[in-house]
Amino acid sequence: MGIKHTDVKATGQKGFASEWNKNHVVDSDVPMANNKLTGLSAGAAAGDSVRFEQVAIKSGTYYLTIPGHHFKPTSPDVDAHNMTIDQAKITINAGVKTYASVNLPHGAIITGVVVYGSNATKSFTLIRALLTDGSTRNNLGNATIGTEDTTIDNPTVDNQTYSYYISTTTLTAGDRIYGARITYTL
Repeated sequence: MGIKHTDVKATGQKGFASEWNKNHVVDSDVPMANNKLTGLSAGAAAGDSVRFEQVAIKSGTYYLTIPGHHFKPTSPDVDAHNMTIDQAKITINAGVKTYASVNLPHGAIITGVVVYGSNATKSFTLIRALLTDGSTRNNLGNATIGTEDTTIDNPTVDNQTYSYYISTTTLTAGDRIYGARITYTL
């Protein structure tokens, strides 16, 4: 009873992300009057074919958290960087800059960013890089470790054109990154 992909042959068969927008079929009477999905009529019946063009996402405030151990060294350019990963934090054993990838939904509006760590004299920057060359970058926000920046330049996420990441200034031996939080709205 319910809605399934027309390609599914048996219960429990794996589906792939590329199949989400393929045709669906109502395989028995499904009460559609109280559905939370858009574009479905209240009169759908067994055998009817439906296609999901979009999944409705509730608007509101959301948070992306990045664990400390997701921050990776970028420089100096040496073959070995010494770091200690303990649970969700990273401890630097030599002077290095770090970065962490940021993956937000296309169209999200970034309203704040903060990196938590042990050295409040160091800083971080939220950066977007042009996908076609990687070297054209814009700083969207920056602050010292432990301080949230809520004045974001170019706050609307454009995953079609840019990639996003957080970079820190050079951390010294013993410095720790505990994690980061990005606040955004949809």
